[in-house]
Amino acid sequence: MKNPHLAVSYIDKFSGERFVRFSSDVEAPNLSLLVESRPVPGPFAALEWLIPTAVVVYIAKSYFESFLKEMGKDHYVLLKGALKNLGIGFLGKNAPQIRLISTPAGKVLESKNNYSLVFSIVAEIETRLRVKVLLQSDLAEATYAEALEKFLQFLEHLHDGTLSSSEVKGLDEARPTAGYLLVAFNPQEKILEVIDPVPRKSHPKI
Repeated sequence: MKNPHLAVSYIDKFSGERFVRFSSDVEAPNLSLLVESRPVPGPFAALEWLIPTAVVVYIAKSYFESFLKEMGKDHYVLLKGALKNLGIGFLGKNAPQIRLISTPAGKVLESKNNYSLVFSIVAEIETRLRVKVLLQSDLAEATYAEALEKFLQFLEHLHDGTLSSSEVKGLDEARPTAGYLLVAFNPQEKILEVIDPVPRKSHPKI
């Protein structure tokens, strides 16, 4: 299948039942959906936040720019519900535990700032640019629902041309890394904020 509107990739240590339910929840005429398992990966040599999580949901640009225009907002509501149902099984106190091994020394990689190594959502902005929402692994169900609402609203406004930079803290100064823009939900401020995987070094005063 080429260029699906939606895709889910998950490591094969997980049962496929949750993903069958996701497929059923978003099923619709003319929706191109890809759900596939993949082997548990070996060591990585990459920035942690850019490494694929154990479960990745991918939303293509075409979902917003063509599919929703044909189907209307009803399916957007279905997608939101399906993402909520899927995500709560991989976040929170009872979430599965995943450890990544980094190269070359075989060091166990622990997630910084408690961002989940298990579940994330990635959306296409342009052909070579994607946005990934980093989710805290201990997010409560209600907080995850808030984060999901903000992220999907951001995508909707981005693709319909109504996005305000104030919707995402730090968006005006954002610098994508390796083709990715990283954002996270700030539970205290109730807003998305840009996360820089390689913080800029402060310049010395002259």
